[in-house]
Amino acid sequence: MGEKNLVCLSLVFLAAAVAVLAGHAHGADICAKADYVPLCRSMAKGAANNPAVALKVAMEKMIVETKRAKAASAKIGKSPALLLCAENYGYNISYLQECLMLLKIKDKNTLMIRLSAVVATYGVCDDAIGESGIVTQAASLVSIDKRLTQMTSNCLHFTSLT
Repeated sequence: MGEKNLVCLSLVFLAAAVAVLAGHAHGADICAKADYVPLCRSMAKGAANNPAVALKVAMEKMIVETKRAKAASAKIGKSPALLLCAENYGYNISYLQECLMLLKIKDKNTLMIRLSAVVATYGVCDDAIGESGIVTQAASLVSIDKRLTQMTSNCLHFTSLT
């Protein structure tokens, strides 16, 4: 009789362990399938393999970097393309702040939509710079946009894991 209880207890323990581990099915590396793996790993550092934590930290970093990009666009000049970039950076700051709220309330679908809008908005800036012929003058901004676009792609990856 004691052995029967031990077997049942072992099965209960095994089931509990499986249930707990199922919540952490992301394995040892939440960045393994990201588009930009090295950048993803640097973004997820300190997140304890938790995609929601990594996403929050990444979006907070992106807000700071987007504010820097907005300030940089104003310093480069006053061309219509740069004014458009500054305006779009303002939109992305708002979108990213909204994304933090969406993460908090676990609205994954709207979060994915907003992050996709962020990617597109960075792209609009790059397109405007290219079309206006100021690529050399605004090369630093294009570089920042590229990194922010890659960060947003990784944020979409983190969102898919939440």
